[in-house]
Amino acid sequence: MGPLDHEQPFKTRFQKRLLSYLLDKYERSRSFQSGGASGLRPQFAMKESPFWAEYSDEMDFRKRDWMNEVLLDLERQGVVSLVWDRFREGELLAKVYLEWDGLDDAYRLAGREPKLAKLKRLREILRPLQSHPWEWVRRFWRETDDRLAKRQNPGLALDDPEGYADLVRVLQALPGLDETGVPKRQFSQALFRDSKHFERRVERRLVGLLRAWGEFEMETEEAYLDSVGVVENPSSVWLNGPLTLVLGDRRLETAGFVGGVGLSAATVQKMEVEAVGAQRIVTIENLTSYHQWVQERVGRSELVVYTGGFPHHTLQLFLKKLAAAVARQSPELPVGHWGDVDLGGIRIFQFLKTQFFPRLQPIMMDIPTLEAHRERAVRADDKYVEKALAMRDDPGFAQWGEVLDWIAKSRLRLEQESIVDIPADV
Repeated sequence: MGPLDHEQPFKTRFQKRLLSYLLDKYERSRSFQSGGASGLRPQFAMKESPFWAEYSDEMDFRKRDWMNEVLLDLERQGVVSLVWDRFREGELLAKVYLEWDGLDDAYRLAGREPKLAKLKRLREILRPLQSHPWEWVRRFWRETDDRLAKRQNPGLALDDPEGYADLVRVLQALPGLDETGVPKRQFSQALFRDSKHFERRVERRLVGLLRAWGEFEMETEEAYLDSVGVVENPSSVWLNGPLTLVLGDRRLETAGFVGGVGLSAATVQKMEVEAVGAQRIVTIENLTSYHQWVQERVGRSELVVYTGGFPHHTLQLFLKKLAAAVARQSPELPVGHWGDVDLGGIRIFQFLKTQFFPRLQPIMMDIPTLEAHRERAVRADDKYVEKALAMRDDPGFAQWGEVLDWIAKSRLRLEQESIVDIPADV
């Protein structure tokens, strides 16, 4: 293999690296954001650049000659201008400047799509979200579009326009999903004709969007997806106590089921709550605690509902129907919630209160309970404490100020399962 066989690949590779290096500087500059050819031109000093090692390679002097030839050719084309070391014109390069009039050629020679074109394309892809029925999606669009219009990248993958087109397609479809949610792969098949496309290409980005912009903070990815109606499989509702349901032309009573009963998603969708035969409703976050409550309080006039952490889509539909029946028949009926005394448990309580039961009261989620079970509490790290303090200062959690302050100061949080005995008078 002769010298020319090495020379041309080296020159081609160097030219692309060089131009990309200068274009990176340009796309990060104020000149790019302002849209004008003003201020300092993108530039670099050769001795401080990533090219210096090859440029000064004493073992192969040809590299400097080849690099100089590439640079001189680019200068002749008006893409760059060069400054040489004093008394070493054409031999030892000091600085390289990207010329404003040579930008288009620089992009062409680098084989690179201009960042501005990518930003404009992404704006067009996201534009349908401006009229989305969900406020948090419109808010995401407004702030993202504003940044893109200012030639700023708000953390998006500019080289994946197809991925964002898929995301928009998913977001547009979500408001029309079934009330009890749609299985993930069924949703993907219907939308993309590929049962795994959503998981491979969209799910992670959608979850990230929900974490950053969604209405509620969740504990798991599954909970975030469920919150918008995408589920692994339809869930059931578990309850114990007297409830009268109407399903078509049939009236069903749940009081006779020892230990409770499960209602499928299909049943919840078609049924109506006719009457609550209990003197109290209790929602419980965790399954172990739900069974504990049911077993220890046999004979109490209570309707006990298991939430399974943050209420899933089917449960939310059930609670909506239950809350409507309570408001219609017995608006003064006491409703309580027992959950973890931690940030997640407090968020779940607030969700239940704001969405379904305005008069909801906490059960064993207070400072006396925390103090009584301090030895069984779980340690909280610095990040958790920061979140607790932020929640304490949030007006939406004003009811929980003292509890959140206790969690932050003690650096402890209490899981439901740590309470082994339920007081008889709770």
